[in-house]
Amino acid sequence: MKKISFLFVFFFYFSANAQEVKRIELPLSATIDNYHPIPIGDKGLLVLAQTSRSSFGLLLFDKNLEQQWVTNGTIDEKLDYATSFYDGKNVYLLFSKFESNVYQVVKVYLGPGIIESFDIYSIDKIKISDFKAHQDVIYIAGSARLQPVILRTDLVNQNTKVLPTALKSEAELQSIEIDSTNGNLMASFLLKKGKNYDILLKTFDGNGRQISQVIFEPDSELAFINGKLSHTNDSLQFLIGTYGFRNQQTNTNNISQGLFLNKLSDGEPATPTYYSFADFTNFFNFMKDKERERMEKKIEKKRGKGDELKLNYRLLVHNIIQKKDGFYVVAEAFYPEYRYINNNGYGGFAGNGIGSAFSPFGSGFNSFYNPYGWGWGRSILSNSNFGWGSQNALYNNNGKIFDGFVYTHAIVAEFDKNGKMIWDNSIEIKDLKTNSLKERVKASVVDDKVTLSYILGGKILRKTFKDAKRINEFDEISVIPEDTNVKVRRSENEDLEFWYDKYAIAWGNQKLSGDPSRRSVFFINKIEF
Repeated sequence: MKKISFLFVFFFYFSANAQEVKRIELPLSATIDNYHPIPIGDKGLLVLAQTSRSSFGLLLFDKNLEQQWVTNGTIDEKLDYATSFYDGKNVYLLFSKFESNVYQVVKVYLGPGIIESFDIYSIDKIKISDFKAHQDVIYIAGSARLQPVILRTDLVNQNTKVLPTALKSEAELQSIEIDSTNGNLMASFLLKKGKNYDILLKTFDGNGRQISQVIFEPDSELAFINGKLSHTNDSLQFLIGTYGFRNQQTNTNNISQGLFLNKLSDGEPATPTYYSFADFTNFFNFMKDKERERMEKKIEKKRGKGDELKLNYRLLVHNIIQKKDGFYVVAEAFYPEYRYINNNGYGGFAGNGIGSAFSPFGSGFNSFYNPYGWGWGRSILSNSNFGWGSQNALYNNNGKIFDGFVYTHAIVAEFDKNGKMIWDNSIEIKDLKTNSLKERVKASVVDDKVTLSYILGGKILRKTFKDAKRINEFDEISVIPEDTNVKVRRSENEDLEFWYDKYAIAWGNQKLSGDPSRRSVFFINKIEF
């Protein structure tokens, strides 16, 4: 088994903003081609590397990125790392194999660096979409044979059972959440029957018994496209998602018009509140000036006639960010892009098949792709990255093949504790295209200032807002070594997470050249915001 160790640890300063940064470089090789950072707040950072088909290594760094311990473990042959969950005390790692009935959970005791493995044998062909843990009870959620599935496993008693999720109508699991105060599990499902789109919330106790269910129904002319349950500081529950007009929905296209919020009070849903994208103040700021002016004129013209301009956006909605007297909602807008292959195998033009080749809105594609919800031709998930699976699965007889998701902009909105919107704003996302759909823009709140950031090409781009006002234009922070003799030739597989207090970490693969030589590394940079 190959022992993992880090190569370099050093401090340096970016010339812009004089920000202190600590950087770690880990070697990339034929046996270790990727690492998986798992932030655990002010307790530090856990880094996982799968060193072979049957082994992995773990490193724990404290919040100053000083190594605390390193340990190694084994997994069943051909299992891959899927995801992790941190319960505030321990980290649970999930390993699985696509379409297999074998799962392995590794519990990591962070203090002593001890690991414990558990084998789970259950339903096969689960496309995993969510993973949670609470007091040594873990939940693996997803879909199997187009039906929602939730597995509950008591690691202590080594008992696994399938929770009752069978529904009469067509259903898709949206999300699962654990109430840490009582251990209850809440699962939300999108129910589809014809053009009716409702959301069902099921609650299970700590033993997996269903104790309640509530159906959220939209106004008669509307349809819920998706929804997830979120908690606020005062123990209120909100169902948050997107909605569209019922008569615009088809079997293949889900067209969204805006965001909705529905407060759950004493176990019963209140009247939903709807926010059309046309009513946002800064939703269209990502457009060029003339394009935005034309859109605003169309909106006003429709309003003058007592009507509403029909929109079609695809939004990936994040979990809410809590504050003392309300919360923030962040979402990213995107569209799918395709390329065309002719009979000779040459690629043609790219576009989204819905009008303009690069239009971020129109009709003809699911307006909100949730990795836990409805997707193109059903959700095609890979349990190794929680994104889209093989591109071959997205090829059709017309020679059109899915070529990635293009992100256009991200929105942020502040709401009071009753769900009333106070302000909104947005940032443009430039040149960001990925094969898997997940949250790329990360949000941080410090002293009532909201910063939206993303990393691309070795640079962190960010913009900060306070009370609807933009405090700054885009800042750029280069994620590079301090030594000016070392050049970054390529950055890829990058990501960014806000870590603790005012610190974030950025990571990814980089090809470097210079002193001492050309090398490929996995970098981790701690950045003070």
